[in-house]
Amino acid sequence: MKIIDAHIHTSFDSVLLKEGADFSKVDYSPQGLKKEMQENEVEYAVSMGMNSDKEILLDQGANTPMIDNFQDNSIIRVGGINPYKADWNSLFKIEKALAADKIRGIKIYLGYYPKYAYDDAYKGFYELAAIHDVPVIFHTGDTYDKNAKVKFAHPLTIDEVAVDFKDTKFIIAHIGNPWTIDAGEVIYKNHNVYGDLSGLFVGGDDVMDKMPDRHLDNIIKAYQWVNDPKKFLYGSDWPIVSMKAYIALIQRILKESTYPEEYEKQVEMVFELNAKNLFKIK
Repeated sequence: MKIIDAHIHTSFDSVLLKEGADFSKVDYSPQGLKKEMQENEVEYAVSMGMNSDKEILLDQGANTPMIDNFQDNSIIRVGGINPYKADWNSLFKIEKALAADKIRGIKIYLGYYPKYAYDDAYKGFYELAAIHDVPVIFHTGDTYDKNAKVKFAHPLTIDEVAVDFKDTKFIIAHIGNPWTIDAGEVIYKNHNVYGDLSGLFVGGDDVMDKMPDRHLDNIIKAYQWVNDPKKFLYGSDWPIVSMKAYIALIQRILKESTYPEEYEKQVEMVFELNAKNLFKIK
């Protein structure tokens, strides 16, 4: 099975991500990433750009676009947006990066920045994403930083921008966890909204392998509510999980969510084809 991991982080100097890697027991380094990708047949991974030069994930001084420095042919890069620097100059920089194929997506960190998805600061970036046919990825749901404000990260706010920007493709990262049913409704209702299955849980193999069925119920319900495997992408949120354990967990969720005769086709779509289409991976 070929795999595209649609959500990882390569900010190797981030203090918080290093702490997450300690918890998941992964080697959070360029060498560690390459090894895990090879061992788990992950052909490509999509890296979410963020500012990480301080002991927080994001701050108001971060430049737009935020693009991780790590470069590899197997890594697709996404540019992060700081809404406090969402001016004409930052729009020009995003336009230039998109035109040069340096990034293939735009990341909005809802909650980490206290602004809703429909804030005016973001609207020009949605228009650019439509012009270049790349997705806008929203952090939604719980936040890894305790200083973030989760009311801004509720997935229902994505419905407003999906309706107002019908030519833009939006991805609800973490399917709004713990508001997965709400996220499922937004994905189901809007033709231009997708969900990624990354970061639903944090930890190493011991945590994933022993995950009780009841902890998966709302994720399974959201997947079944949407009832369309073209609308979901596999992502791990590495390094907060090990790739091997998380791949097995998402396979388990898909097995519980679909009919046995449809399982293999849905795995192919969720783990590879949907991301290949959205991020223009050949």
